[in-house]
Amino acid sequence: MLCFRAAGGDCVGCDGDDMSTPCRACLQRAQASYRDAPPRPLMRVRLDGSNASRLRTRAGAAAGHGRRALLTSAPLLLTALHFSQANAAEGEPVPGANLPKEYVRSARKVVTAVSEAIEAEREGASETEVRRKAGPAQDSVKAFLGRYRDDKRLQDEETYLQISSVLKDMGQFYLKNGQRAKFPPELAQSILDRLGAAGQGLPPEDKLLDPIEALLGR
Repeated sequence: MLCFRAAGGDCVGCDGDDMSTPCRACLQRAQASYRDAPPRPLMRVRLDGSNASRLRTRAGAAAGHGRRALLTSAPLLLTALHFSQANAAEGEPVPGANLPKEYVRSARKVVTAVSEAIEAEREGASETEVRRKAGPAQDSVKAFLGRYRDDKRLQDEETYLQISSVLKDMGQFYLKNGQRAKFPPELAQSILDRLGAAGQGLPPEDKLLDPIEALLGR
């Protein structure tokens, strides 16, 4: 570093004519100038083809590792789900947990639709309203009997026996009294009680999810 007087500056205190040795004042000014200089911009890294390729390879490997981890953990998650459901069943039994899902849904439709039709009739609804309620009830009964009347899996199932007894009594009543006849209060209450018991014996709808659906929260 040369003293400022070598550049024509007015310098006081330099050692003789030695231009290579700055005086204290010049040195302080040089240090101050260095401190006040703006910072240099950060170096930009330019990736060539080989570096970019290596980064892509590492990213692909990380993604592959994530997929392998998911596939590896899936059986463990299903196993945990199975045991959690088993423990829940042991602590709080779910009625009808082993019944076929489609049967449960069909039986529940019968219970709901027939109960609503009888309730409407018992409460004195108009004939139009009763017929409007009776339509879904007839459809649900027809579908239920068409699919499960001779199903051997259900011959000893309590909900099936209760629903079957209700449908038998209703059929005999209409055969004897005609399709427009109203149920007497005692028979109407008996039908509602048996349908209610059958409904209590069916598992709730949220218990019908299969393990994969339950795991995914669908």
